[in-house]
Amino acid sequence: MPKRPTGSVPLQLRFGDAVGVAKKIQNSGGGALTKAMLAEAMSYSLSSSGFRMKLSAMKQHGLIEEEGEKIKLSKLGLSVVVPVPDDNGKSLKEAFLRVPIYLSIHERYANKMLPLTSELANLLVHERKLSGDLAKVWAENFVEGAKSAFLTRPRGERLLLLGNPHIEGTNEESGEPAEPPAIDSSEPLKPPKVPETSKPIFSFPFPGGKVVQITSSGELTQAELGALIGMLTAYKTSLPTLGTEGKGGE
Repeated sequence: MPKRPTGSVPLQLRFGDAVGVAKKIQNSGGGALTKAMLAEAMSYSLSSSGFRMKLSAMKQHGLIEEEGEKIKLSKLGLSVVVPVPDDNGKSLKEAFLRVPIYLSIHERYANKMLPLTSELANLLVHERKLSGDLAKVWAENFVEGAKSAFLTRPRGERLLLLGNPHIEGTNEESGEPAEPPAIDSSEPLKPPKVPETSKPIFSFPFPGGKVVQITSSGELTQAELGALIGMLTAYKTSLPTLGTEGKGGE
């Protein structure tokens, strides 16, 4: 079987689990464990491919270093598990985005609504030339990793991807755009009438002063609103694509 291109195989450890292993190294070994001790703590044999691939994932996140037969936390890894008071999640973000494909997705969607996981997977199929199965794992791992790095906020069934982590109890600016006023979805939308046209106008303000307006010949029902969202989603796929510079290792 031909070797897959470098960067196409998803990391074999999700970011949240990688941070968990880093904490285990800190709590059990004071920041360093022998490979044999770590393998046992992770319920793997020392020679297993699963153990090696999980160590590789942690290295790609910059969490660990090898010193002979020892695995020790890197400076970044120590900052992740024992953050200084003013860290406010910066080390978590740095470690998560050490993986180029994660960084590329974050740069595209920071402070925007994330696509659904299936939509993100389709994007990776077309732009990274991944198989459907691999793209699905990459997409799922990104979403779960972003949650573990405190880079998401729930917005109904969707997630807002933050530019910077927001950890409860900190004063760190997340870069999150201001939330629009809540809309009562129990009734059809009733936008104001514009005298010149007598047609409803939907206005959507964005940060920076930009306003997007949609003119309708009548009031929208919930079904029609759902169809409009579908059209906007289709339009979104025609926007500029993810950059391909930088590739993660296997």
